[in-house]
Amino acid sequence: MVVIVNEANARVEIGRQKSNDIQVVNNRVSRTHALIEHKNGKYYLTDLSSNGTYLLMEGRKGITVRKKEVLLTAKGVIGPGYKVDFKSPDAVHLLFEQTP
Repeated sequence: MVVIVNEANARVEIGRQKSNDIQVVNNRVSRTHALIEHKNGKYYLTDLSSNGTYLLMEGRKGITVRKKEVLLTAKGVIGPGYKVDFKSPDAVHLLFEQTP
């Protein structure tokens, strides 16, 4: 699964509900688990869940985001409620365009 976030698609919801932009069916995933947003020319991941969101960006160590917003600085993968790597079949792959 790949998510492309840009000015035209500035907000992406990830979670278990069918109404989310990306539906992830897993017991560890909240109904609305996380948001990816484009704001003021930058990209952010916000965790809204009780289990946290695992974030792994290229060139960085993986972190679990819990109930906060983090700046996205490189492409990577997200595991809503579970740990992933770049080869994980259940990873949400994140690509974004930098605004000049």
